[in-house]
Amino acid sequence: MLCGAFAFAEMLYYPPLINQLGSITLPKTNERSGYTLSMTEDTEGPCRWEGDCLLLTLKKEGSAKSSIKKRIESSYGSFRLYLADLTGDGIEEILLITGEGRGTSARREKLTVYRRMGDSLKEIMTIPISDYFGSGKRWWYELQFEKDHQIGAVIFDLLLKHDSWRKDESLVSPELIPKETAIAYRWNATKKALERIEE
Repeated sequence: MLCGAFAFAEMLYYPPLINQLGSITLPKTNERSGYTLSMTEDTEGPCRWEGDCLLLTLKKEGSAKSSIKKRIESSYGSFRLYLADLTGDGIEEILLITGEGRGTSARREKLTVYRRMGDSLKEIMTIPISDYFGSGKRWWYELQFEKDHQIGAVIFDLLLKHDSWRKDESLVSPELIPKETAIAYRWNATKKALERIEE
């Protein structure tokens, strides 16, 4: 558990996760309809590399067709997708981690957060969460979710990790590792945006 500004978040939260092709169904609640979220390979549109293009779809319970479709591109078809209510309105946001680049020490990742707005997805934040600082040496942020009892929503933390290296090791640039070891974001209802929590 983090301290300081994060003290109000009293319990860890483990949201639904998809990290391979397939689907997940969330039952109906008081705030929203039930729906099925699916991630499949997109074989219809143009794709620079085979297997990199994916199709994210959301289909409402009882509907014959998908209400939301979004094309996603991620190197090697690798991704991680979390569903968590960041705004406190009872509707889960989509937190999607995708990769860019191919080859040794070339792939970097970003986190994109989408908010459901009717039958569309609105991108509300994109941040880098992994890269390389030398040959085979990688830094990355791990996601941790916590319940925010002040606003009835979920906040998420980014916790820095990195590979070790020797001081005499060549082709290593540790100055490329982010300085911030822990970052947290929560929803600001007034600004209608995710904002960093300052300690």
